[in-house]
This record gives sequence, C-alpha cells and structure tokens, in this order.
Amino acid sequence: MMDMMEQLIHAFEEEKFNLERFIREALLNSPEGPDYLTALQYEKGLDGTNHALGVLRTLEDRYYRKKEWHRHCIRRFREAVREGRSSYALRFLEEEKALLSVLEMLPSDCPDKSYILRETFRELTAGAISGFKWVLRKNLYFRFLYKPGKKAVFCDLVFTGRENRSSIETGRLSSKGFVPVSARRLRLKWPCHKEGVEIDGLMVHLSAVIFNALCIFPEGSESHLELF
Repeated sequence: MMDMMEQLIHAFEEEKFNLERFIREALLNSPEGPDYLTALQYEKGLDGTNHALGVLRTLEDRYYRKKEWHRHCIRRFREAVREGRSSYALRFLEEEKALLSVLEMLPSDCPDKSYILRETFRELTAGAISGFKWVLRKNLYFRFLYKPGKKAVFCDLVFTGRENRSSIETGRLSSKGFVPVSARRLRLKWPCHKEGVEIDGLMVHLSAVIFNALCIFPEGSESHLELF
C-alpha cells in the first residue's frame, strides 16, 4: 500500500497530466480556434501543481531542485545545438550533463530524516517525550508540544537573536495557519489524535512552509532535532 507521501505525489502527477491535456485541448482542439483565456487559467493551476510536486519531490530527494535545473539547462542547450544558435552550446550541454550525472550518484538522505521526524512526532503524541525542537538554522526553529485534552499539536515558529518576523514572508505563514504570538513567535494549531494519524499531513504542511515561506531547502539546511 502506498504511504501518504506516495499518494499525494500520485494525485498531483495525475492532476498535472490532466491540466496539460486541458491546455492542449484549449489551444489545439477548440472548434472556434485557440482559447487562450481558458488555457491561461489551466496554466495557473499547472504552476501551482508543479510547485506542490516540487515540494513533495524534495522530501524524497534533497537534490531534486538542482537536478531539475540541470535537466532544464540540458533541454535548452540541446535545442540550441540542434538549431545551431550558439557555438558554445555543445560545451555547455556536456557540462550540464556531467553535473547532473554527479548529482544522480549522490544519496538523497531525505527519506531517513523524514522517518526520524515522523517517529519523533509519534513519541510526542504518545506521551513518550514532552516536546521537541526542530532547528532549521541558527536563530530559527519550530517548537512542538502536544496537548491531549485539546487533541492538537501546537507548533511554534520561533525567531531568536537578531532575526525577527519582519525578515520572513509573514503573509505566506499566515496563509498556512500561523498566527502571531509575539514579535518573535508564531503559532500553528494542528488537530491530532493520540494515535498520530494526522502526522503525515502535518509533515507535508510544514515542508511547504519551510520551502515556500522560509525558503529553506534540504541541500542548504543543517537542521536537527532537540528533545525535551
């Protein structure tokens, strides 16, 4: 049986396929000619779907975004070589292919980290630990507590040192359910039963927060957990 992450990726891949088909139909198969307005609406949806897929894929492979960038460059330089638009394109093409090859040989590391985080959440909801910190970088961390009476995990995003909310995309954090508690703290309340069945959803949600609002990516992060 697919785990929740695989199910989400599968669902977004299916949505991407359908949106791409709708765009082609709007541009090529409309009896009244290309319907650019409809295609534009589908393209906006496709952008969001691709972004969500990028977030999920990065959870599986810490180098996913770098690999995608090199694949994009390879396609661009391959087209330039085919059309003879640049005398340097072939050299750049070979360089990009070599860089991609190196990345594809590196271990992704992300699945093990995801497993450790998931198990730590389960210990939290089971009462084995009182709480823990997920340190994202210096002066920035999540602090988690579980309150059985309220059936919720309370996640505080804490800024220490000189860093404060003004340096972060607070609008995006608000859209993700975080509310201000103080000048250096925002809070998310995530419904969760003791069995922890909602943990995978919380992990996906927090990953989107990290990548979209905080702009922290696995390959550049020295994140770690601290139990208390």
